[in-house]
Amino acid sequence: MQAAGREAPPPTSRVSTYAQAQSTTPHRRLSHPLAKFVLLPFLLAIPAFHLHEHIAYGSGLGEYYTFGLKAYVTTFFLWWSAWIIGVVVSAALLRALIEASTIVTVLVRPSSALDVRRLLEQLGLAVLYLGIPTWLTLRILNG
Repeated sequence: MQAAGREAPPPTSRVSTYAQAQSTTPHRRLSHPLAKFVLLPFLLAIPAFHLHEHIAYGSGLGEYYTFGLKAYVTTFFLWWSAWIIGVVVSAALLRALIEASTIVTVLVRPSSALDVRRLLEQLGLAVLYLGIPTWLTLRILNG
């Protein structure tokens, strides 16, 4: 029995623990959609496009010299669009893994759900911002 005037804290359900883990995730500049889905693909498209130009046209400006500025810019936007799609799909897969891991953590050990969620968010950003450029670099260097 409890002392008068004191109430026990309401029991937290696993659903509310999951919701709390989701809502307390810190948002950083790297988590901003413009950084993830516009700037990152743009930075990845530059070396990929440059390599394409060297392979297809013999120099970094070969397509520009052959077909003009419109073709050159259009091709770059196609490369950028392809990288946007790749980053979005990668981010979606990472998000699915983060959410599934958070749910498992809430079911197994609810008390550590917040810490695990924060760690998974940081790892997800690391994979996105370091893993994809590393993969591209390895692809370029290894042919």
